[in-house]
Amino acid sequence: MLRAGRLDHSWFLDYLGASDRSELIAYCLRRFGRSTEGLDLSALRVVSAGLSGAEIEACVNEALYVAFN
Repeated sequence: MLRAGRLDHSWFLDYLGASDRSELIAYCLRRFGRSTEGLDLSALRVVSAGLSGAEIEACVNEALYVAFN
């Protein structure tokens, strides 16, 4: 007998669109207590093309670490 588990289903998700990437970057910054004021979100949206949501969050986290530590 087989039961549903992690390995028997495949999920395919598209990458985030441009506006979704901007919203995710702003959300991550707010979550870490930072403002988006003075940031060029359109430039960040361009350089984050082709990244998954988890990769974008990791980039924001790393950038904040480098900038403030």
